[in-house]
Amino acid sequence: MQANGSQNFAVLIVGSPFDRTEGAPFLYEMPVHLTPLLGKNSLIYAVEAIVDSGIKEIVCMGWEDPTEVQKQLAHGERWGCQLTWLTLSGPEQAFKKLAQLAVDRSSILLASTASLMLPAKNGLIWHCGTLLTSSKNSSAWPWAVLDEVQCEKLAQSGQWATWSESLRSVCTLEQMVVGEDVSDGTALLHAMEKILSRDLPLLIDATEVESGVFMSRGVVIHPSAQIVSPIYLGRDVEIGPACRVGPFVALGARSRVGQGCHILQTQVGP
Repeated sequence: MQANGSQNFAVLIVGSPFDRTEGAPFLYEMPVHLTPLLGKNSLIYAVEAIVDSGIKEIVCMGWEDPTEVQKQLAHGERWGCQLTWLTLSGPEQAFKKLAQLAVDRSSILLASTASLMLPAKNGLIWHCGTLLTSSKNSSAWPWAVLDEVQCEKLAQSGQWATWSESLRSVCTLEQMVVGEDVSDGTALLHAMEKILSRDLPLLIDATEVESGVFMSRGVVIHPSAQIVSPIYLGRDVEIGPACRVGPFVALGARSRVGQGCHILQTQVGP
């Protein structure tokens, strides 16, 4: 992805307006960007999508659990990029910091962990002011290619909690890409179903041992248990006798399913 031939910098805002809210009660224990989603989380998916689009310099900024975020990202070595982290006191600082980072930059890709977006790799030149929106889910938070002037406008009047409207106020073009909303717990479940069904072409961190059955290492399944695809089993999962697990189930690492349990359309954390 390029903008006027110079698209090489991205700002990733790490967080969701639904972190630690009544709308997603299980996220009280873990922010949405750190919640496992088929072996990864939206933080890692977002970084991978940015790097895959050809960008090698990323600034991540956020306010929820910064120590764990930095631990997972380090300095970007595993992706072959340069990655830095800025800790914000809250989401109200996001666009202000963005404007400061935009100084003397010809273009910036502004991304968010509140959506899984896959910018195209087909060599399209997307100019500043291009809004990247999802063709599959209109509620997915868009990403955008911005310049210094647009970033300053966002800093003056934009509200991070109304991300879509704020970006549309400074963007003049729109490009459809593959994407999905992952801003809260319900959205994570919907995204999980689309990834398992291969409707959202993201790499799943497991081996597909048979059609729709994704299994990590160390999985133990009792012979009397029934596994219904599509399903994801994290490492060291154990499934007991007389269980029926699936379809559309993701069991996180070290999960234990006791005798006689029936589970469907559910994600269980590690």
